[in-house]
Amino acid sequence: MEKYQAPPTTKEPGKVPGFEDDLADSVAANEAADAATGTAEIYTLVRYDVTDEQIAGLRKEYSALALPEADYDARRKAIATCRELRVAVEATRVRLKRNSLEFGRKVDAVAKHFTALLEEIEEPLKLTKGAIDDEKARVKREAEEAEKRALEAKVRAEREAEEARLRAEREAEEKRLAEERAALEAERAKLEADRKAAEEAARVERERVEAEQRAEREAAAAELARAREEIEAQRKAEQARLDAEGARLKAEREAQAEKARLELEALEEQKRAVRAEQERLAREEADRLAKARADQEAKARAEQERIEAEEREVKEAERKAELAARLEALKPDVDKVRAFAAEIRGLAAPVVKSKEAEAALEEALGDLGQIAAELEAFGSESAAAE
Repeated sequence: MEKYQAPPTTKEPGKVPGFEDDLADSVAANEAADAATGTAEIYTLVRYDVTDEQIAGLRKEYSALALPEADYDARRKAIATCRELRVAVEATRVRLKRNSLEFGRKVDAVAKHFTALLEEIEEPLKLTKGAIDDEKARVKREAEEAEKRALEAKVRAEREAEEARLRAEREAEEKRLAEERAALEAERAKLEADRKAAEEAARVERERVEAEQRAEREAAAAELARAREEIEAQRKAEQARLDAEGARLKAEREAQAEKARLELEALEEQKRAVRAEQERLAREEADRLAKARADQEAKARAEQERIEAEEREVKEAERKAELAARLEALKPDVDKVRAFAAEIRGLAAPVVKSKEAEAALEEALGDLGQIAAELEAFGSESAAAE
């Protein structure tokens, strides 16, 4: 850094008012003492590399740099200049002070004087520079914190927006599933009502048939004693007629059974097509849904299979009732009852997958076997005797 050059002055540099008189007395005393020892030295006035006028010029030049809006580099250079002069004063003080303690005190006084003057200039500059440096650091820190807060706010906003979107999708999907569940519940309730109605109708019909059978058995028992001989005489002729009628009815039953079988196969084919379409839609729906809905879909499919099984049972019961009604209209009472028993024994259980359905079919087949045995016993001598 270039050393500061003070403006020219007409005054002698380095002089302090009153200082030269005291210094002259001290020099005279020292010369007298030195003359006695033969070591007298000539002392000159204390001079430094800086003057009051030079410091005044620096004060005037640097006073504007104490303001915060002043040029930063100029302020920094001014601090360096003051520091260099202050260090030079201290070096001169140390050098001059070596001659004597008294002269050292004078030197210290002059150095303290110049140092105080220089510090009066340097300290405000340093304070202003420190304040500006602190302000810059504060502004930089606040800018970084603001940028960090803005980034965190942006990330938080994006996260909240994504969460809101996912929440809306989840709520929409839950609403759709709730609607589907409600529809399934309604369909299941309808099927349950239809099943109960069918069971009630079957029960009423069974009670009616049982009542008719009891009445017929009672009438037959009363008539049997009287008509036994007549029946025995007519049995052979009637048997021949029954054989012919039975052959005819057998052919008709076989034709009707074949027709019913074809209708049932067509119905099963339609149901398989419907199930296939439902399974295809379910697979597409499963692909579209996420893994989170896998359990719900499994439950829905299980519920659908149960409903279909119930539908098959209801339709099978309706088909049996319709077939029984058709056969009922085609044959006499005994043949009708026995033919109905044969039809019951000829029923084939559908193929099912669940153990619950297998157990239900097994129990139903057992009940149907018992009913067929009772129907086969109808019209026999033992039954007539009862």
